This record gives sequence, structure tokens and C-alpha cells, in this order.
Amino acid sequence: MINDKLKFQLISMKSVILFIFLMLLPFSIYAQFTGGDGGGSAKAEIRKQTVLSLEEEQKKAFFENLKVITQKDIVYIKWNDKVKIEYIEIIDVLGKKLNTVYVSDFKNEIKIPFIETKGVYFIRFKSNKEQFFTKKMAY
Repeated sequence: MINDKLKFQLISMKSVILFIFLMLLPFSIYAQFTGGDGGGSAKAEIRKQTVLSLEEEQKKAFFENLKVITQKDIVYIKWNDKVKIEYIEIIDVLGKKLNTVYVSDFKNEIKIPFIETKGVYFIRFKSNKEQFFTKKMAY
């Protein structure tokens, strides 16, 4: 009878230890991937945040001074010279490109002839650094 009790206690003790090990294992793995003792992921996270913040700053700087004025048959667009624009596209809600205008390096404003029905359109700007900025326009 004592052997049976001892076997049961050993089995239950092994089960408890295994359960605790399996419960704590994900925490050590999570720490490695979130910048804990795992090494390089902390540096990667900082680099990712830096790149995103630079893109966000450029986007913010671009949209600060962006002006879109719609008139009868013309869309007048003016932006700051911090971002060099390669081309501008006007796209309808369904994604169809209605107009593409290439911009010279020294311009920061443009008038685009636009004869469409009233509605919502998107103006997509492509910079010379392969970045896209999109602005909604009601015409």
C-alpha cells in the first residue's frame, strides 16, 4: 500500500512540474521576441519605429501645407517643397485612374483640367522616393 501511495505522489508531482514548465515556457519565448534576453529583436523594434516615424514626419510635413481647390473644370493643387512629387493621379471611388499628371522637379503647384461628375475622388501623389500620399477630394 505504501508503494501505491508513493507511486501516485511521484506521478502527481511529475504532472505538476510538467504543467508548471509548460505554463512558463511561453513567457521566456515571448521575452526573446519582444526585446528581452533574446538579443537583436530590441534593436529591430527601435529601427522599425525610427523608420516609421521618419515616414510619418514626411507625411505630416507633406499634408501640413497641401491645398486642394476644386473649381468648375480645374483642380488646383499646391504642396510644400519638402517632398519632391514625381506624378499625381486622380482616382475615382472604384479605383479607376481618371488622370495622371507628371510634375517637373521645380514645381510645387499645378492646375489639372478635370471634367467629371460631382462626387468623391482620391488624389494620389508619388514622391521621387517611391512614397505614396493620398488625399480625399470632394468635387
